[in-house]
This record gives sequence, C-alpha cells and structure tokens, in this order.
Amino acid sequence: MSRYAPNSHRDVREIAVTIADEWQHKGLGASLMNALIQTARTQGIKQMYSVNLSNDTAMSALAKELGMSSICDPSDPHQTIHSLTL
Repeated sequence: MSRYAPNSHRDVREIAVTIADEWQHKGLGASLMNALIQTARTQGIKQMYSVNLSNDTAMSALAKELGMSSICDPSDPHQTIHSLTL
C-alpha cells in the first residue's frame, strides 16, 4: 500500500508505503512509490516527504533509490525526514 495525505501546504504531501514482509525486496515498494509520484505530479504536488525511524534501513534504501534527500529530524534525533521535490 502507498498513499499520500495533505498537510497545511496546498502542494506538499506526506507519503507512506507499507509492504507485507513476504513481498519485501521484490521492487514492489519502488513501483508503488513511482506510481504515487507520477500521480502527485499530475495533480500539481510540488513536494513529498516521509518521517521514519532513523533505523528503518528499508525505507532509507527506498528513499535513496527514489532520489529523495534525507535529513535528521531536528525535533527528534530518532527520526529521519526523506523529501522529494517534484
């Protein structure tokens, strides 16, 4: 499952992807996120982001594969913010 949700900015969306354990490492997360990114572009979304635990290596790898930038959350050092400008 992949989704995005509105926030206080009209053209920014928070994103999430969840893949069942037995389906991980098969490219499904990247496929779902690429479809979500394409949909967001057609709807005029300019930026997408996710907030994840810093030790979530699967999401970090996916974010890197998608070309997202990543920073440590300034309000919580246990979280990483991944973002993509469209």
